Amino acid sequence: MSTARVHSIDAIKEFRLALCGFADKAGLVLNDADCELQRTLNWLETEQYSYWEGQIRKRNEDVAKAKQAVLVKKLCRNIDGSPGSAVEEEKALRIAIRKLEEAKQKLAGVRRYAHVLQKEILNYRGQVQRLANNVAVDIPLALGRLDFCIRKLEDYVAAGGAAEPEAVSSTAVEDLGGSPEQRPSMARPEPVEPEQTSPEDSIELRGSADQE
Repeated sequence: MSTARVHSIDAIKEFRLALCGFADKAGLVLNDADCELQRTLNWLETEQYSYWEGQIRKRNEDVAKAKQAVLVKKLCRNIDGSPGSAVEEEKALRIAIRKLEEAKQKLAGVRRYAHVLQKEILNYRGQVQRLANNVAVDIPLALGRLDFCIRKLEDYVAAGGAAEPEAVSSTAVEDLGGSPEQRPSMARPEPVEPEQTSPEDSIELRGSADQE
């Protein structure tokens, strides 16, 4: 059993308050980071995926219209009977085709990066899991143990164990995680009565003294 000398109960209370503040802030940061990652993944998998799928459909239609315009222009004859020029229409067709390819590349990129982000989110969650467990489980347990220490020390002072809380000296609890019945009492020990001697023992002692 270890011995601890406590100089200030208020210092323990201040430490408990700081630990509470850290747990609250860490919990908020972890939650915000996880929500932001999930929001980005949803944006890729739903909004961006749907947008570029729609763009592919629209740009396919634009390519079909541009091809039709080229065909119509080539079938038309000039006044002199020569074939019509489709230079502008062909230029518009090339632009439409380029835009369609761009949309297909964007959709492929959305699929690829959504998969990459899923893996990175899993890696991130694995790396912060220990901190998350500390915030969610270990710190609340530590706060409970600190509450137990503070309560016991205050009871000790209230019972007359010390004149001031700053001068408290007590036997520390080795394992504060057990039940209160298993924890050693911090009350002052009862005085031990001196062992009583029988009359015969007293006579023998006096006789020995007289012989000396």
